[in-house]
Amino acid sequence: MGRKIINIAIPSLLLLLALFWSMFGNNLLREGYGLDRDRKITIPPITSTHADFSSLDDLKGHTTYLTFGFSHCADNCPFTLAQYIKLVELLPDNARLVFVSIDNARDDMTHLTQYLHQINPAIIGWRMADNDLQQFAAQFQTHIQLNQYGEPSHDSDIHVIDMAGRWVKTYPYLHLNEDAVLTDYLALQQQLAYAL
Repeated sequence: MGRKIINIAIPSLLLLLALFWSMFGNNLLREGYGLDRDRKITIPPITSTHADFSSLDDLKGHTTYLTFGFSHCADNCPFTLAQYIKLVELLPDNARLVFVSIDNARDDMTHLTQYLHQINPAIIGWRMADNDLQQFAAQFQTHIQLNQYGEPSHDSDIHVIDMAGRWVKTYPYLHLNEDAVLTDYLALQQQLAYAL
């Protein structure tokens, strides 16, 4: 009887610990949150839902948070955009949030603009030619392909581009550690101040 209880209790406990970690683990890790990066990026010609932010030059002077997705996504994108809503509330107006569509067939500019505006008007939508999109995504080690159902498949991480146009950080798209994100944002502002 005792062994039977142990055989049930241990897997149950491990399952609860795994569930707890998946829900709260990233927020428990204040130090070392996200992955540090250091790469200059280039942005191909794009069409933007915000005319003022349609090139890398337009983003200079702003800390930018960038992710890939598409409006018809029923998998990761809603979770990523939920993190974007948190970022809009968390960060000063100087931060920029960019959502790069990977579905040119369905995300025309009118649809993409309406879709993002319903979520939050601060989110900037970008479209680019399919060949450019693959090359651009590869700079962030992001892979875009069609799954077995013909739907676009992609990584959903949130990438941070500093005010000089360098990719400096990657955050997971779930369970945003708001304290760590804000600390990183303020550190990037200080780096700019020292550079000036």
